Amino acid sequence: MDNKIIELKYSRTDFEEIYFSNGNDKTYLNSQLRKERNTFLVLCSIFILTLIYNLYINENYGLLTLTGAFLCYTFYDWYKKASLWIKYKMEIKLYLDNLDKIGENKIILSKNAFSLVQDKKETIEKWTEFKRAEMEENFISLTSNTTTYLIPQKSMTPEEFEFFRTILAERIKNEL
Repeated sequence: MDNKIIELKYSRTDFEEIYFSNGNDKTYLNSQLRKERNTFLVLCSIFILTLIYNLYINENYGLLTLTGAFLCYTFYDWYKKASLWIKYKMEIKLYLDNLDKIGENKIILSKNAFSLVQDKKETIEKWTEFKRAEMEENFISLTSNTTTYLIPQKSMTPEEFEFFRTILAERIKNEL
């Protein structure tokens, strides 16, 4: 096989669609934090009802204290998981900011290696170095011993994308 060169057309929105699909770009309404958010909202409601009841009856505040403690715990649980998500979003933003600075992106496929050329920097990975390849309909993700490559489908023509998928299926399947 001769070397096949695929010119990539970079668009930040293509990467954002992949990284933040299914509404995962929001922190509070994130689908991965649904359980913690709903638990927090239920306990907020119970706390408010307990507060109103205790103000009306003006008696024992033990139930209010217990509900408040549970409310604080559920908020802390949500905050721990949300802070990890915020950190992940910031890392993705920095990564995309660095990609914005790159002018030329291309992939060179050869019989023995995969090369990614970004401006003057060329990264060459032998097919044997890839541990995993994930081929979805809108992107391809390649994981090697040193790094992970994410290539959106929109960054190349449909014919090039299908050719790339075919080569990956042949090369990585044979090597793994």
